[in-house]
Formats: sequence, structure tokens, C-alpha cells
Amino acid sequence: MASKRRQKHEKSSINLQTNITKDEAIDNPDFDTVFENIGEYGWSQILQLSFLCYTTMCRGAIVVSAVFLCKIPSFECKDRPSDDPCSLEPPCQQFEYDTSENFTSITGEWDLVCEKKDYAGLTQSALMIGTMIGTYFLAPLGDRYGRGPIATFGNMLVLLAQTITTFSTSYVLFTLSRFLIGIGLGGTAVTSVWLIENTHSKWRAFASLTYNAAYAVGIVVLAVFAYYFRDWRDLTFYLLCLTAPYILIYRYLPESPRWLLSKGRIREAEDILLAMGRRNGRHISRENLALSNFTTMTTKKPSEECVKNDNVLRVFTTPVMRNRMLLLMFLWVVCVLVYYGLTMGSSNLGGNMYINVAVSGLIETPAIYLVGLLSDRYGRKAASIVFTLCVSICCLWILILQYQSSDEITQFQTYLAMIAKLGISAVFSLIYVYTGELLPTDTRSGALGICSMIGRIGGVVQPKVSSAGDTFAFTVFGITTLVSCGLYLALPETLNKPLPDSIEEIEMDWRQKEQEEDKKDS
Repeated sequence: MASKRRQKHEKSSINLQTNITKDEAIDNPDFDTVFENIGEYGWSQILQLSFLCYTTMCRGAIVVSAVFLCKIPSFECKDRPSDDPCSLEPPCQQFEYDTSENFTSITGEWDLVCEKKDYAGLTQSALMIGTMIGTYFLAPLGDRYGRGPIATFGNMLVLLAQTITTFSTSYVLFTLSRFLIGIGLGGTAVTSVWLIENTHSKWRAFASLTYNAAYAVGIVVLAVFAYYFRDWRDLTFYLLCLTAPYILIYRYLPESPRWLLSKGRIREAEDILLAMGRRNGRHISRENLALSNFTTMTTKKPSEECVKNDNVLRVFTTPVMRNRMLLLMFLWVVCVLVYYGLTMGSSNLGGNMYINVAVSGLIETPAIYLVGLLSDRYGRKAASIVFTLCVSICCLWILILQYQSSDEITQFQTYLAMIAKLGISAVFSLIYVYTGELLPTDTRSGALGICSMIGRIGGVVQPKVSSAGDTFAFTVFGITTLVSCGLYLALPETLNKPLPDSIEEIEMDWRQKEQEEDKKDS
């Protein structure tokens, strides 16, 4: 039996070696030598990171804009004053909305209140569903047609849909536009791959953290725009103007040289790398790039058996990997649910809603860098548990304070909500790294995509959870994050440990660990 397992492991290692050879131009550390020749991190990489961070900032502003677009203003039934306009019999036919702050939203324009109060939240669910579809269908096309064309298509779709949003004349058209925005955002997922492939490994972590932090900056920008442009159509129009440079940005961003090499387009990869070198002040020849040293590897096709085993659903066929995937998918759903729940709910906290939203974005940046520092020192598992537990405690504490009312209590609830937002932002940033390190190389990309896509279910149900009231919402947030802490305990630590190469390797390591524990017990 042991020999059979050993044979299966050796067989999987052979298949894995074939995969590494095929993708050598992308994953081989020798490619860092090329970046050292043209400049590890010069003006070329700085400009590319700046451009990509700008697009990420715009995406953050557009996605979270629902916090203002769908905000329910104070309202009453016209000619029928009542403390609860929704309980009137017969039902109110015409509502009047508070216009003292010159604030408007789609809820006031299309009367999305009382029995229609869930309609506003459905627009954000539509965006999340669109993101799931875009991620599933568009993002993989980046491996076939290039990072640039797919990212450009995704961003152009976002621009078109945002234009439709601005001039929407009905709720249905508005919801459709948000759905299209989600599809476009799913297509722009290749920009993160683009960033990694065009960055030296020494600077890759810094670039990735900065790229994620730009999303938080977008939330702050949104709060500033919303403060000065109180009408929802004005807000969407100026957000459209903010994203208009998309048209120019992707024209000046080069295609990924690593992707070009993987397709055997050597001359184009050389031209881009030489141009990057000149911008960095490095004037080198084509011969110094030495791309021909590994271009033979890029054109080598995988074996027939490797293609046969190239099915991401294999992660569900073995007990250890199946359990691991189920745990990770649940953790992703909770993470997305709580993140968007706290982000979208920041405007409902006590105090100035514009300041609350801005602060909720500001605290994400230190959270992202803080969790990166702590996880490298104390481990991914420990950092995830600590930050998730912090979120749970804050949410449950807010729930307890719901039964007390005073200005001091309201302000303290706001502080707790901000701390919870910091914690979930940290966990959201770390879960990408932790998930990737828990998955085997032969299915890592596809399995991570499954976790991310399933996680969007949390974004789909979040509006419904939030619309049920703060008591219900913080109960769900507090309990699910508390359960997540327990589930993290069932996952292994990955810090300073070699990445698993295959599913078979994970299964064998688990069996060996069980055998060692059995020997200790006996």
C-alpha cells in the first residue's frame, strides 16, 4: 500500500515537473536576472505601479459608491404624518424625503423604501454576481490573449456601464449597469497578475501591498466626492470623469514580457524590456537580456497525461484537500460578507457619514501593511486568528451596546466598528497569501480562483443581511467570524514551510503526521 502511494507521488512529481518546465518563463527565478539588468525597480516599474494603483483606486470608489447611491434618507408620507410611514393602512402612495442636506439617492428617486427597501441592496448584489461571472469567463482569457487586451476590455466595459449608471432613467437600467460594472471588474482581475509578472521578486510583496492599499484610497476619494457632490447623478458623473483616463493608461502600459515569452513572442518581449531599461537609465543590448536561454522552454507543450490531470476539480477528490477547500471557501465567504457589510454600513454609524466612510478607508492602509509584518513574524494562521477574533469581539460588543443609548455610547460604537473594519481588512489582505500557500502548485491558480469566486457569495447576500437591521447584521458578523477563528485552528501553518507541489504530497504528509501522532499516543 505504501509503495503504491509512493508510486503515485512520484508520478505526480513527474507531471509537476512538466508543468514547471512549460511555465518556466513565468515562474523561473532566473527571470529576476533580466530585471536586474534593466533595473530592479526604476522609473519604469514605478510608473506601471502608479498607473495600476490609479485604476484600483477608481474601482474601489465605484464599487463602494453604493454606500451613498443607495442611502435611505429620512422620509415621511405626504399629507399623512406618522412616526412609521411604512406601517400606515392603506399603504402610503407618495413619500416626501428630507432635502435639508441637498442629499439624494436612488431610494428617494424611485421610492425604494418600506416594502421596496431591499431593492436598493439588490443593485450591489447584481454587481457582485457580475464580478463572479466576469472572473469566471474573462479573467482566464488573459492567459490566452494577453493581460493587456482583457484588462482594457474590462475597464472599457466599466466606463460604459458607469456612463449608463449616470444617465439611468429607471431602477432596472441602474441595476443592469451595476451588473455590467461587475463583469468589467472581473475582467480587470488580470491587472494583479500583470503587476506580479513585471516586478522583481524582491519588490513583489511591496508592490502587491501598495496595489491593495490603493483600493482603500479609492474609498477615501469616494467620501470626498460624495461630500461635495450630494446629488447621486452628479456623484456618478464625477466618478465617471475620474475613471476616464482608463482610455489612456492601458495604451501606455506594456504587455507582460513573461506572458509574451510563454507564447514564444521573443522579439516583442525584448522590445518591451529594452524600453523599460532605457526608462530606468539602463542601455543594454538584446544579447545581454539572454532571453534565448529559456525561450526553448516556453514553447514546450505539456505531456498528454499532464493535460489530462489539469483539472482544478481534483482538489475535491481526496479527503484532506476536500476538507481544506471547504474550510477555505467558508472563510472566504465570511471575509467578503463582513468586509462589505462593515464598509457599506459605515455611513449608518453615528456621526458624520462622510467622515465615517473616509475613516473606514483610511484605516485599511495601515491594516494591510501591519498584517503583512505580523504574519511574516508570527505566522499566517496566528495573524488570521488574532485579527478575526478582534473583528468578532468588536461586532458582538457593538451588539451589546445596541440596548444603550447616549452620545458617548454611539461614539464608542463607531470606534469599535472602525477597529472591526481594520481587522477584517487585514484578514482580507492575508487570506490571498494564506490560501495560495495551502494549495498545491499543480492546482493553485484554479483553486484560488474557486475560493475567490465562491467568496463573492458573501457580497451577494451582504445587502440582505445589512437591510435586516444592525442587530441582525452584527450578530451574523460576530458569530461567523467567531466560527472562522475555530476553523483556522483546523488549518496548518505555512510560514517558512515549502509550498506543497501536488495533491498527493499533501495527502501523504497528512497521513505521516497522523501516524506520528498515533505512535505518540501509544
